[in-house]
Amino acid sequence: MPRTPRIGSHHYLGVATASSLIAQAIELPDAEEASLAGLLHDLGKVVLRAQMVEDMQSIVELVEVEGLSIRQAEREVMGFDHCQIGQWLAESWKLPEELMDPIRWHHQPEGARMAPLLTAVVHLADIMVRGYGYGDGGDPWVPELDRGALQLLNLTPQKLETVVDGICEKLGGGGGDMAEG
Repeated sequence: MPRTPRIGSHHYLGVATASSLIAQAIELPDAEEASLAGLLHDLGKVVLRAQMVEDMQSIVELVEVEGLSIRQAEREVMGFDHCQIGQWLAESWKLPEELMDPIRWHHQPEGARMAPLLTAVVHLADIMVRGYGYGDGGDPWVPELDRGALQLLNLTPQKLETVVDGICEKLGGGGGDMAEG
């Protein structure tokens, strides 16, 4: 039987931290909102783990056996992915629309309408944290970077270096506990 991944606090906290650092680097007025958006970005994965255990086991099996990304496996098993689950939950909780965009669109930031800049921040933060090896997103791959999101952020090489240095400093030696996530 395939394992159920322990996608959890390391990844979420890492993305929250990186989102805050990116927001500060591009001088967003509210770095705390960016941090919150980073913390909540994979809300749908929490629901999957807690409430849809059988589906999650099937998803993990597709990731491990077929080599699919977690989003591909989610869509194969359920017909939708964790981003949509997160959006449904955010809507039911009546979260601000500015937080819904990063939850729904962090893998496809061009879809964001209410908060495209905040979504681009979370998109880049997720990729950087996955690339850094901090936590576990449910599969071994780093999501593809959307160049439009990167352009929207307008990060200079110096600012990007500051963000990378901050991630290294705040997240420690990298890797986190890969088993915990």
